[in-house]
Amino acid sequence: MPNMMASFLCRSFGHRRLRTKVWHDGVDYRAPCARCGAPMVRDEHGWRPFDWEKDAPPGSQQRLARPHHDN
Repeated sequence: MPNMMASFLCRSFGHRRLRTKVWHDGVDYRAPCARCGAPMVRDEHGWRPFDWEKDAPPGSQQRLARPHHDN
């Protein structure tokens, strides 16, 4: 799917997590968006886009990158 179309779908209908790429980063569950690839995080309300300033401020808990063995 072209990136422009994916971006339009995500803006219109919201992001959709890629279920096969979910991992736990040591703090939360994370996954890329299935359409546009944007990073997502699961909080108490469900899945939402990952906000680097809010979710990973300097000095916060260490978050682990997605394991490479499941690429």
